[in-house]
Amino acid sequence: MNEEERQRFEEDEKHITEYNEYDKKRLAAERPRKILTRLLLVALLLVVLGWHSRTRYAVQYGVDTANVHIQDEPHDCDFLKAPIGDKLCHYEREVLVSDDKKNVVVDFKKVGE
Repeated sequence: MNEEERQRFEEDEKHITEYNEYDKKRLAAERPRKILTRLLLVALLLVVLGWHSRTRYAVQYGVDTANVHIQDEPHDCDFLKAPIGDKLCHYEREVLVSDDKKNVVVDFKKVGE
């Protein structure tokens, strides 16, 4: 290897090292954003999927999950239920707590619009 080739090789190594350092810094800067994004997605899923769950009501009212009873939501107001179209109604959740505060029942109450 002559002097010119060796010098070119050293310059190439220097550029590769600089690029690697830049890449490491860029990846390190992106890491917290990726972690935060994943945490936000998990939190959103927990809220959407678990908001009206037995666990939530058990924690909120201080009872065992076995003592939380959630009724099935009625579907007679659904848009695609016969006759097809808007039924001008919907259901709201109604949480009933027993007098001794040992049982929680989540029922649905029909509300006309």
